[in-house]
Amino acid sequence: MEQRVAQASCDGQWPVRQPLIMPSASLVDLVEKVLARAPEWVRVDLAARDPLQRQRAEETLAAMIASAISSTGDAESS
Repeated sequence: MEQRVAQASCDGQWPVRQPLIMPSASLVDLVEKVLARAPEWVRVDLAARDPLQRQRAEETLAAMIASAISSTGDAESS
């Protein structure tokens, strides 16, 4: 499988795989804090069968995480 993906990516048919970069412990802690603060409706909707409910919850959670990361960056630069 790895050879097939590598060969296909050289042909331009498949995206080249990026190496997995492990997040820092502080980033993991930040994401865990955001997940702990997530409203109950987000938790429920992440497991919903309805794709629109799941999408709304995923977008909300992504926005919460992005906000927390950007505010941490702002605090570090101050």
